[in-house]
Amino acid sequence: SLELFSTSGKLLAGYFDAAKYSAETLAWSPDSRYVAVTATSTRGVGLMSLYLIDTSTLKRRLVANGVFAGASFNPASTRFVFGMSDSQAISAPVNLYTAGVTDGRATQITDNGDSFDPVWARTGIVFDRSTSRGTSKAPVFQLWLLRGGTLRQLTKLKIPALLDGLSPLAADADGNRLIAEYTGTDTSQAWTVQLSPLKVQEVQVGGAPVQGGEISSNGQ
Repeated sequence: SLELFSTSGKLLAGYFDAAKYSAETLAWSPDSRYVAVTATSTRGVGLMSLYLIDTSTLKRRLVANGVFAGASFNPASTRFVFGMSDSQAISAPVNLYTAGVTDGRATQITDNGDSFDPVWARTGIVFDRSTSRGTSKAPVFQLWLLRGGTLRQLTKLKIPALLDGLSPLAADADGNRLIAEYTGTDTSQAWTVQLSPLKVQEVQVGGAPVQGGEISSNGQ
């Protein structure tokens, strides 16, 4: 089950019967009012359901049914974006959709069938695409930026075998710097991405790689 607590530890509400559903938090809005969660049948059949919970009213709202790949709210906490496929098949197309926090209707914003794990920054929506999708090769993730309907590829890294590439995690307040995770077999490393001027580099502490989590609002 999914339970919502206040910062003082008081139980505010509970959602989903744990005997029937497995629930997972995808993203919180910047103003901490809304949280996007998925609920999956414990029987392991059927699609997932994406809900938006309003912590001020404690009400939940069904947004979409599908297979989801990441979610993120815009800086103003008025809309959110999520990756979604309508099938559990590995080769099924996955695209980005947006919806308002008070309106459950979702609008598709990409049609390449290969857009997932979005982070909504002030400069646009940063997300992953797999350059090997639809082939027999292992997936290779590269970062893209969607801004004002224009797509821009941010990274063109050479990814070794058994590694996947970068997945965006979070952006700073002005949207120019992001923290990302370089993933793959036995690999989880923090990288930073600066959009202007473009600069992509691994984060190390004392010469050793570290795992990524969050980025400060000033990007430092």
